[in-house]
Amino acid sequence: MLPLTVNAAVVANPLCPAETALYDPGNGQDISVPSGYVVSVFASGLNFPTGIAFRATNGVNFEVYVLESGHGLPAGNNCNDEAVFQQRFPGQANPFTPDIKVFSRNGRLLRTLGKPTDATTATGGNNVLQPHGPAVDIAFEN
Repeated sequence: MLPLTVNAAVVANPLCPAETALYDPGNGQDISVPSGYVVSVFASGLNFPTGIAFRATNGVNFEVYVLESGHGLPAGNNCNDEAVFQQRFPGQANPFTPDIKVFSRNGRLLRTLGKPTDATTATGGNNVLQPHGPAVDIAFEN
């Protein structure tokens, strides 16, 4: 019997369309876990998640905070430049700026925090995360 093969989606960088990557999140089949444990999807379609934190809300309920970096280190050719994206695609959600996605314990997106509103400025707007990445981790202070 031959293994089932599925073609991964090819996604392109909007700033450098020739820069592509295969996107196939699969079902966790490549993750090794001890016997008796299973892997399942909590949230999908995230944009380069680099940090996670949990906050109890009451009793058994909690929220999951996921930091999306937006982009990694600068490429030097404007392929990961959040300001260039904003200038070329005004009004579109900027995939190169960081934010924090807040999920319920069941993986339902509750809200987005800190998404910069203007990547062409030093501050990125009011009450936002750093407009210029990469953003690497989050934590709560008690």
